[in-house]
Amino acid sequence: RVPSQNIRSTGGWAETVLTGDHGLGVTSAQFQKLDGGGSNRNVHLPDPPQSVGVWFFVSNVGGSHDLVFLEGGVTVISLPSDEDGFLVCNGFNWTAF
Repeated sequence: RVPSQNIRSTGGWAETVLTGDHGLGVTSAQFQKLDGGGSNRNVHLPDPPQSVGVWFFVSNVGGSHDLVFLEGGVTVISLPSDEDGFLVCNGFNWTAF
């Protein structure tokens, strides 16, 4: 459980065409529209201890390729094209919905 006072909600929107691995940070826009640029891409999430209450709503808008969201090299979710996902961190690990 993440206490409600710790949920970060600053907004922000980013639309990005990826050309390789991509990293999200604790200050990245919470709404991400990502295009893999014609390939499957890895998206690295910020380290959990520094990410309590951080969340991202992501849309994979790129053709027929997956976006693989990683926490320290471990897959949290593989998001197929034309799908959306919600990722949230409790300070210990990332969870995808």
